Amino acid sequence: MKYIISQVAFSGNKGAAGMAESLIQNISSADSAAEFGVLSYYVKEDSRLPVPENVRLLNGEPPVVLLHAIVSVWIWLAVWLHLPEFFWRHGFFKDISEYDLWLDAAGISFVDGREKFTIFNILSLMPAFAVRVPVVKVSQAMGPFRHFLNRMMARLYLPKFELIVARGDVSREYVETLRPANLDRHSDVALFLKFTDDDRMAISKYIPGQTGRGLVGISPSQVVFAFCKKSNIPYLDILKGMIVRLTKQGYHCVLFPHSARQGKEATHNNDLPVLDKLATLLGPDAQDCTIVRDELSPGQLRALIERFDILVASRFHAIISAMATATPTVVIGWSHKYGEVLEQFHVPEYAIAYADLSPELLCEKFDKVFANREAVAKEIKRSYDGIIARDRGFFAKAVSLAQTGKR
Repeated sequence: MKYIISQVAFSGNKGAAGMAESLIQNISSADSAAEFGVLSYYVKEDSRLPVPENVRLLNGEPPVVLLHAIVSVWIWLAVWLHLPEFFWRHGFFKDISEYDLWLDAAGISFVDGREKFTIFNILSLMPAFAVRVPVVKVSQAMGPFRHFLNRMMARLYLPKFELIVARGDVSREYVETLRPANLDRHSDVALFLKFTDDDRMAISKYIPGQTGRGLVGISPSQVVFAFCKKSNIPYLDILKGMIVRLTKQGYHCVLFPHSARQGKEATHNNDLPVLDKLATLLGPDAQDCTIVRDELSPGQLRALIERFDILVASRFHAIISAMATATPTVVIGWSHKYGEVLEQFHVPEYAIAYADLSPELLCEKFDKVFANREAVAKEIKRSYDGIIARDRGFFAKAVSLAQTGKR
Protein backbone atom coordinates (compact mmCIF):
# COMPACT_ATOMS: atom_id res chain seq x y z
CA MET A 1 0.00 0.00 0.00
CA LYS A 2 1.02 3.64 -0.46
CA TYR A 3 1.09 6.17 2.39
CA ILE A 4 1.63 9.92 2.50
CA ILE A 5 3.08 11.49 5.66
CA SER A 6 2.53 15.23 5.94
CA GLN A 7 3.57 18.10 8.23
CA VAL A 8 7.03 16.63 8.83
CA ALA A 9 10.64 17.03 7.72
CA PHE A 10 13.77 15.02 8.36
CA SER A 11 15.68 18.27 8.92
CA GLY A 12 15.09 20.79 11.68
CA ASN A 13 12.51 19.57 14.17
CA LYS A 14 13.70 16.12 15.18
CA GLY A 15 10.40 15.42 16.92
CA ALA A 16 8.66 15.58 13.54
CA ALA A 17 11.51 13.59 11.99
CA GLY A 18 11.21 10.97 14.73
CA MET A 19 7.48 10.63 14.12
CA ALA A 20 8.08 10.22 10.38
CA GLU A 21 10.84 7.65 10.86
CA SER A 22 8.78 5.70 13.39
CA LEU A 23 5.77 5.62 11.04
CA ILE A 24 7.98 4.39 8.20
CA GLN A 25 9.72 1.75 10.36
CA ASN A 26 6.61 0.32 11.99
CA ILE A 27 4.19 0.46 9.07
CA SER A 28 6.86 -1.18 6.91
CA SER A 29 7.02 -3.99 9.47
CA ALA A 30 3.25 -4.45 9.21
CA ASP A 31 3.13 -3.95 5.42
CA SER A 32 6.23 -5.30 3.68
CA ALA A 33 5.22 -3.65 0.39
CA ALA A 34 4.67 -0.20 1.94
CA GLU A 35 5.72 2.85 -0.05
CA PHE A 36 5.80 6.36 1.40
CA GLY A 37 5.56 9.89 0.11
CA VAL A 38 6.83 12.40 2.67
CA LEU A 39 5.50 15.93 2.22
CA SER A 40 8.48 17.77 3.67
CA TYR A 41 8.36 21.44 4.61
CA TYR A 42 12.18 21.48 4.29
CA VAL A 43 12.37 19.46 1.10
CA LYS A 44 15.64 21.04 -0.14
CA GLU A 45 17.46 20.25 3.11
CA ASP A 46 15.93 16.78 3.25
CA SER A 47 17.05 16.00 -0.28
CA ARG A 48 20.64 16.12 0.99
CA LEU A 49 19.96 13.50 3.67
CA PRO A 50 19.80 9.73 3.25
CA VAL A 51 16.21 8.47 3.32
CA PRO A 52 14.90 4.89 3.20
CA GLU A 53 14.56 3.28 -0.23
CA ASN A 54 10.77 3.09 0.03
CA VAL A 55 10.47 6.85 0.70
CA ARG A 56 9.89 9.55 -1.90
CA LEU A 57 10.25 13.20 -0.89
CA LEU A 58 7.42 15.53 -1.92
CA ASN A 59 7.41 19.31 -1.74
CA GLY A 60 5.48 20.47 1.32
CA GLU A 61 6.99 23.94 1.64
CA PRO A 62 4.50 26.64 2.71
CA PRO A 63 4.21 28.45 -0.70
CA VAL A 64 3.60 25.13 -2.44
CA VAL A 65 1.07 24.09 0.21
CA LEU A 66 -0.82 27.34 -0.35
CA LEU A 67 -0.83 26.86 -4.13
CA HIS A 68 -2.07 23.27 -3.84
CA ALA A 69 -4.75 24.37 -1.37
CA ILE A 70 -6.07 26.95 -3.84
CA VAL A 71 -6.11 24.43 -6.69
CA SER A 72 -7.83 21.93 -4.36
CA VAL A 73 -10.99 24.04 -4.43
CA TRP A 74 -11.34 23.37 -8.17
CA ILE A 75 -10.34 19.73 -7.77
CA TRP A 76 -12.91 19.23 -5.01
CA LEU A 77 -15.61 20.73 -7.20
CA ALA A 78 -14.61 18.58 -10.18
CA VAL A 79 -14.67 15.40 -8.09
CA TRP A 80 -17.97 16.38 -6.45
CA LEU A 81 -19.53 16.99 -9.87
CA HIS A 82 -18.17 13.61 -11.07
CA LEU A 83 -16.36 15.28 -13.96
CA PRO A 84 -14.09 12.99 -15.97
CA GLU A 85 -10.67 12.56 -14.38
CA PHE A 86 -9.17 14.30 -17.41
CA PHE A 87 -10.28 17.60 -15.88
CA TRP A 88 -8.20 17.25 -12.70
CA ARG A 89 -5.98 14.19 -12.61
CA HIS A 90 -2.67 15.84 -13.51
CA GLY A 91 0.68 16.47 -11.85
CA PHE A 92 0.66 16.57 -8.06
CA PHE A 93 -3.02 15.68 -7.80
CA LYS A 94 -2.66 12.66 -10.06
CA ASP A 95 0.26 11.56 -7.89
CA ILE A 96 -1.47 11.86 -4.51
CA SER A 97 -4.71 10.28 -5.79
CA GLU A 98 -2.76 7.02 -6.11
CA TYR A 99 -2.01 6.89 -2.38
CA ASP A 100 -4.12 4.73 -0.10
CA LEU A 101 -3.80 6.61 3.21
CA TRP A 102 -2.72 10.07 4.31
CA LEU A 103 -1.02 10.28 7.71
CA ASP A 104 -1.16 13.79 9.15
CA ALA A 105 1.73 13.97 11.63
CA ALA A 106 1.38 17.63 12.63
CA GLY A 107 2.95 17.92 16.07
CA ILE A 108 0.22 20.13 17.44
CA SER A 109 -2.87 21.69 15.86
CA PHE A 110 -6.45 22.55 16.85
CA VAL A 111 -5.12 24.12 20.07
CA ASP A 112 -6.18 27.50 21.46
CA GLY A 113 -3.48 30.09 20.79
CA ARG A 114 -1.92 28.07 17.96
CA GLU A 115 -4.50 28.93 15.31
CA LYS A 116 -1.96 29.95 12.68
CA PHE A 117 -0.48 26.45 12.78
CA THR A 118 -3.95 24.92 12.54
CA ILE A 119 -4.69 27.00 9.45
CA PHE A 120 -1.49 25.73 7.81
CA ASN A 121 -2.39 22.20 8.89
CA ILE A 122 -5.80 22.49 7.20
CA LEU A 123 -4.31 23.97 4.03
CA SER A 124 -1.81 21.11 3.81
CA LEU A 125 -4.66 18.57 3.95
CA MET A 126 -6.97 20.15 1.39
CA PRO A 127 -5.53 18.10 -1.51
CA ALA A 128 -6.34 14.88 0.41
CA PHE A 129 -9.89 16.01 1.09
CA ALA A 130 -10.26 17.08 -2.56
CA VAL A 131 -9.25 13.74 -4.11
CA ARG A 132 -10.78 11.75 -1.24
CA VAL A 133 -7.72 10.02 0.13
CA PRO A 134 -8.66 8.99 3.71
CA VAL A 135 -6.75 10.96 6.34
CA VAL A 136 -5.60 9.83 9.79
CA LYS A 137 -4.62 12.48 12.31
CA VAL A 138 -1.65 10.74 13.91
CA SER A 139 -1.48 10.97 17.72
CA GLN A 140 -1.14 14.56 18.86
CA ALA A 141 -2.25 17.01 21.52
CA MET A 142 -5.49 18.86 20.73
CA GLY A 143 -7.66 21.33 22.59
CA PRO A 144 -8.87 23.16 24.48
CA PHE A 145 -11.48 24.69 22.16
CA ARG A 146 -12.44 27.85 24.03
CA HIS A 147 -11.29 30.24 21.29
CA PHE A 148 -13.95 30.81 18.68
CA LEU A 149 -11.69 30.35 15.64
CA ASN A 150 -10.11 27.15 16.93
CA ARG A 151 -13.48 25.68 17.93
CA MET A 152 -14.98 26.58 14.54
CA MET A 153 -12.10 25.00 12.61
CA ALA A 154 -12.25 21.87 14.78
CA ARG A 155 -16.00 21.46 14.29
CA LEU A 156 -15.67 21.94 10.55
CA TYR A 157 -12.59 19.84 9.79
CA LEU A 158 -12.11 17.13 12.42
CA PRO A 159 -15.16 15.18 11.18
CA LYS A 160 -13.44 14.92 7.78
CA PHE A 161 -10.72 12.66 9.19
CA GLU A 162 -11.03 8.90 8.83
CA LEU A 163 -9.51 8.64 12.30
CA ILE A 164 -8.47 11.19 14.95
CA VAL A 165 -5.89 9.95 17.46
CA ALA A 166 -5.60 11.83 20.75
CA ARG A 167 -2.18 11.47 22.36
CA GLY A 168 -3.39 11.38 25.95
CA ASP A 169 -6.40 11.56 28.24
CA VAL A 170 -6.49 15.36 28.41
CA SER A 171 -6.55 15.71 24.61
CA ARG A 172 -9.16 12.96 24.33
CA GLU A 173 -11.41 14.71 26.85
CA TYR A 174 -11.08 18.00 24.99
CA VAL A 175 -11.93 16.41 21.64
CA GLU A 176 -14.82 14.47 23.15
CA THR A 177 -16.55 17.78 23.88
CA LEU A 178 -16.98 18.07 20.09
CA ARG A 179 -18.59 14.60 20.00
CA PRO A 180 -16.68 13.22 16.99
CA ALA A 181 -17.49 9.72 15.78
CA ASN A 182 -13.94 8.97 14.69
CA LEU A 183 -11.88 9.45 17.88
CA ASP A 184 -9.29 7.03 19.26
CA ARG A 185 -6.43 7.27 21.75
CA HIS A 186 -2.86 6.07 21.21
CA SER A 187 0.49 7.23 22.49
CA ASP A 188 2.94 9.30 20.47
CA VAL A 189 4.22 7.24 17.54
CA ALA A 190 7.77 8.46 18.23
CA LEU A 191 7.82 6.21 21.33
CA PHE A 192 8.17 3.32 18.87
CA LEU A 193 11.23 4.75 17.10
CA LYS A 194 14.02 2.21 16.78
CA PHE A 195 17.65 3.25 17.14
CA THR A 196 20.84 1.30 16.54
CA ASP A 197 24.34 0.57 17.81
CA ASP A 198 25.60 2.85 15.03
CA ASP A 199 23.58 5.67 16.62
CA ARG A 200 25.20 4.87 19.97
CA MET A 201 28.66 4.93 18.38
CA ALA A 202 27.97 8.26 16.67
CA ILE A 203 27.17 10.07 19.92
CA SER A 204 30.00 8.58 21.99
CA LYS A 205 32.22 11.60 21.23
CA TYR A 206 29.86 13.82 23.23
CA ILE A 207 30.15 11.70 26.38
CA PRO A 208 33.06 12.54 28.73
CA GLY A 209 35.11 9.71 30.19
CA GLN A 210 34.61 10.84 33.78
CA THR A 211 31.22 12.26 34.82
CA GLY A 212 31.69 12.84 38.57
CA ARG A 213 28.31 12.65 40.30
CA GLY A 214 26.49 12.03 37.06
CA LEU A 215 25.72 13.09 33.51
CA VAL A 216 22.92 15.63 33.05
CA GLY A 217 21.37 16.49 29.69
CA ILE A 218 19.96 19.98 29.08
CA SER A 219 17.57 20.44 26.13
CA PRO A 220 16.47 24.10 25.88
CA SER A 221 13.58 25.13 23.67
CA GLN A 222 13.16 28.23 21.53
CA VAL A 223 9.40 27.90 21.99
CA VAL A 224 9.54 27.86 25.81
CA PHE A 225 12.12 30.67 25.70
CA ALA A 226 9.65 32.80 23.70
CA PHE A 227 6.77 32.05 26.08
CA CYS A 228 8.93 32.93 29.08
CA LYS A 229 10.15 36.12 27.45
CA LYS A 230 6.57 37.33 26.95
CA SER A 231 5.92 36.72 30.64
CA ASN A 232 9.20 38.31 31.81
CA ILE A 233 10.46 34.98 33.13
CA PRO A 234 14.30 34.71 32.88
CA TYR A 235 14.33 31.22 31.37
CA LEU A 236 18.00 31.26 30.33
CA ASP A 237 19.18 32.84 33.58
CA ILE A 238 17.38 30.13 35.52
CA LEU A 239 18.94 27.39 33.37
CA LYS A 240 22.35 29.02 33.80
CA GLY A 241 21.96 29.11 37.58
CA MET A 242 21.06 25.43 37.65
CA ILE A 243 23.95 24.45 35.36
CA VAL A 244 26.51 26.40 37.42
CA ARG A 245 25.16 24.80 40.60
CA LEU A 246 25.33 21.31 39.10
CA THR A 247 28.86 21.66 37.73
CA LYS A 248 30.09 22.93 41.11
CA GLN A 249 28.52 19.85 42.70
CA GLY A 250 30.44 17.57 40.34
CA TYR A 251 27.86 16.83 37.63
CA HIS A 252 28.77 17.12 33.96
CA CYS A 253 26.15 18.86 31.81
CA VAL A 254 25.60 18.19 28.10
CA LEU A 255 23.69 20.98 26.35
CA PHE A 256 22.11 19.94 23.05
CA PRO A 257 19.46 21.05 20.54
CA HIS A 258 16.57 18.70 19.82
CA SER A 259 15.61 20.88 16.85
CA ALA A 260 18.47 22.16 14.74
CA ARG A 261 18.90 23.89 11.39
CA GLN A 262 22.62 24.42 11.01
CA GLY A 263 23.59 27.60 9.21
CA LYS A 264 20.11 29.10 9.64
CA GLU A 265 19.36 32.13 11.82
CA ALA A 266 15.62 31.39 11.78
CA THR A 267 14.31 30.28 15.17
CA HIS A 268 11.37 28.19 13.92
CA ASN A 269 12.18 24.50 14.44
CA ASN A 270 15.65 25.57 15.50
CA ASP A 271 17.03 25.55 19.06
CA LEU A 272 20.59 26.44 18.04
CA PRO A 273 20.06 30.21 18.54
CA VAL A 274 18.72 29.77 22.07
CA LEU A 275 21.50 27.26 22.81
CA ASP A 276 24.07 29.85 21.68
CA LYS A 277 22.43 32.47 23.94
CA LEU A 278 22.68 30.08 26.87
CA ALA A 279 26.33 29.28 26.11
CA THR A 280 27.16 33.01 25.88
CA LEU A 281 25.38 33.61 29.18
CA LEU A 282 27.38 30.83 30.82
CA GLY A 283 30.64 32.42 29.64
CA PRO A 284 33.67 30.72 31.25
CA ASP A 285 31.35 28.30 33.05
CA ALA A 286 30.54 26.74 29.66
CA GLN A 287 34.04 25.19 29.73
CA ASP A 288 32.77 22.74 32.35
CA CYS A 289 30.01 21.54 29.99
CA THR A 290 29.76 19.74 26.67
CA ILE A 291 27.86 21.82 24.11
CA VAL A 292 26.52 19.90 21.11
CA ARG A 293 25.96 22.12 18.08
CA ASP A 294 25.61 19.34 15.51
CA GLU A 295 22.32 18.37 13.90
CA LEU A 296 21.80 14.83 15.14
CA SER A 297 19.31 12.34 13.74
CA PRO A 298 16.32 11.22 15.83
CA GLY A 299 18.04 7.90 16.51
CA GLN A 300 21.28 9.60 17.58
CA LEU A 301 19.35 11.95 19.87
CA ARG A 302 17.64 9.00 21.49
CA ALA A 303 20.99 7.25 21.95
CA LEU A 304 22.39 10.43 23.52
CA ILE A 305 19.46 10.81 25.92
CA GLU A 306 19.84 7.15 26.89
CA ARG A 307 23.28 7.99 28.34
CA PHE A 308 22.07 10.67 30.76
CA ASP A 309 21.45 10.04 34.43
CA ILE A 310 18.95 12.94 34.42
CA LEU A 311 17.46 15.04 31.61
CA VAL A 312 16.20 18.61 32.02
CA ALA A 313 14.12 19.28 28.92
CA SER A 314 11.72 21.73 27.34
CA ARG A 315 11.48 20.04 23.93
CA PHE A 316 8.54 17.64 23.86
CA HIS A 317 10.13 14.88 21.82
CA ALA A 318 13.29 14.99 23.91
CA ILE A 319 10.94 13.96 26.71
CA ILE A 320 9.47 11.21 24.53
CA SER A 321 12.99 9.83 24.01
CA ALA A 322 13.61 10.04 27.75
CA MET A 323 10.48 7.99 28.42
CA ALA A 324 11.50 5.46 25.75
CA THR A 325 14.91 5.02 27.41
CA ALA A 326 13.74 5.19 31.06
CA THR A 327 15.72 8.39 31.67
CA PRO A 328 14.43 10.36 34.70
CA THR A 329 13.43 13.82 33.50
CA VAL A 330 12.57 17.27 34.80
CA VAL A 331 10.24 18.98 32.32
CA ILE A 332 9.71 22.68 31.69
CA GLY A 333 6.70 22.89 29.37
CA TRP A 334 4.12 25.26 27.91
CA SER A 335 1.16 22.99 27.10
CA HIS A 336 -0.99 20.22 28.57
CA LYS A 337 0.76 17.86 26.14
CA TYR A 338 3.75 17.60 28.53
CA GLY A 339 1.71 16.70 31.58
CA GLU A 340 -0.51 14.19 29.82
CA VAL A 341 2.53 12.25 28.60
CA LEU A 342 4.24 12.24 32.01
CA GLU A 343 0.93 11.12 33.51
CA GLN A 344 1.03 8.00 31.32
CA PHE A 345 4.42 7.17 32.87
CA HIS A 346 3.22 7.98 36.40
CA VAL A 347 5.78 10.76 36.92
CA PRO A 348 3.71 13.95 36.53
CA GLU A 349 5.23 15.53 39.64
CA TYR A 350 8.43 16.30 37.71
CA ALA A 351 6.76 18.75 35.30
CA ILE A 352 6.96 22.54 35.67
CA ALA A 353 4.66 24.86 33.75
CA TYR A 354 6.75 27.68 32.32
CA ALA A 355 4.60 30.24 34.14
CA ASP A 356 5.64 28.68 37.46
CA LEU A 357 9.34 28.44 36.64
CA SER A 358 11.75 29.73 39.28
CA PRO A 359 15.33 28.87 40.31
CA GLU A 360 14.11 27.37 43.56
CA LEU A 361 11.43 25.19 41.97
CA LEU A 362 13.75 23.90 39.24
CA CYS A 363 16.45 22.93 41.74
CA GLU A 364 13.86 21.36 44.01
CA LYS A 365 12.51 19.19 41.17
CA PHE A 366 16.02 18.21 40.08
CA ASP A 367 17.11 17.21 43.58
CA LYS A 368 13.94 15.19 44.05
CA VAL A 369 14.24 13.27 40.79
CA PHE A 370 17.98 12.65 41.35
CA ALA A 371 17.38 11.33 44.86
CA ASN A 372 14.72 8.95 43.50
CA ARG A 373 16.27 8.29 40.09
CA GLU A 374 16.42 4.49 40.34
CA ALA A 375 12.78 4.19 41.39
CA VAL A 376 11.74 6.75 38.77
CA ALA A 377 13.62 4.88 36.02
CA LYS A 378 11.96 1.60 37.03
CA GLU A 379 8.51 3.20 36.98
CA ILE A 380 9.11 4.74 33.55
CA LYS A 381 10.36 1.40 32.18
CA ARG A 382 7.38 -0.50 33.62
CA SER A 383 4.94 2.03 32.18
CA TYR A 384 6.74 2.08 28.82
CA ASP A 385 6.47 -1.68 28.42
CA GLY A 386 2.73 -1.50 29.09
CA ILE A 387 2.19 1.42 26.71
CA ILE A 388 4.08 -0.27 23.89
CA ALA A 389 2.09 -3.49 24.33
CA ARG A 390 -1.18 -1.53 24.37
CA ASP A 391 -0.57 0.95 21.53
CA ARG A 392 1.54 -0.86 18.96
CA GLY A 393 -1.75 -1.88 17.33
CA PHE A 394 -2.03 1.60 15.83
CA PHE A 395 0.28 0.65 12.97
CA ALA A 396 -1.76 -2.42 12.05
CA LYS A 397 -4.86 -0.23 12.22
CA ALA A 398 -3.27 2.23 9.77
CA VAL A 399 -2.47 -0.61 7.36
CA SER A 400 -6.05 -1.87 7.65
CA LEU A 401 -7.42 1.59 6.88
CA ALA A 402 -5.15 1.81 3.84
CA GLN A 403 -6.52 -1.51 2.61
CA THR A 404 -10.21 -0.83 3.23
CA GLY A 405 -10.77 2.90 3.70
CA LYS A 406 -9.90 4.33 0.30
CA ARG A 407 -12.74 6.41 -1.08
